[in-house]
Amino acid sequence: MKNKMKIIINIILVFSILIGIATVSIGEVYKNVEGYKEKLIRLHVIANSDTKEDQDIKLEIRDKIIEEMTPKFEKSESIAETEMILKSNMKLINDIANRELHKKGKDYKAQVFFGEYDFPTKSYGKFTLPAGNYKALKIVLGEGVGENWWCVMFPRFR
Repeated sequence: MKNKMKIIINIILVFSILIGIATVSIGEVYKNVEGYKEKLIRLHVIANSDTKEDQDIKLEIRDKIIEEMTPKFEKSESIAETEMILKSNMKLINDIANRELHKKGKDYKAQVFFGEYDFPTKSYGKFTLPAGNYKALKIVLGEGVGENWWCVMFPRFR
């Protein structure tokens, strides 16, 4: 009976410590992200639907845009410069997406936007961005009701 009580107390102690560590870690992520928000531009691609075909097309368009736009972003050293490059290439990005949709025989179109959008919490390896509004290039394919994909474009493109 005495040993069971010690085990229960130890389990409670361990859980309390783990909860404390998690709370501090989460707090640090959320506290530090405010400094990052002004230094990030995210890429957000939303598929037409959740069919496998539309999801595959979404990833192919993402890859094609990254492939064709990377040379323009390689020399960018600031968020302001990246934002300027994005804004001056919106039509090109839209054309790339629509060209790929046309190649796939799709009758729906892509729309490209730049602005501040709401994102869920997302982890990129050891780095976590909490939910909130971020500057982003948003590409909506067709109806835009499918699962979406996102990454950080700046400071690194992928």
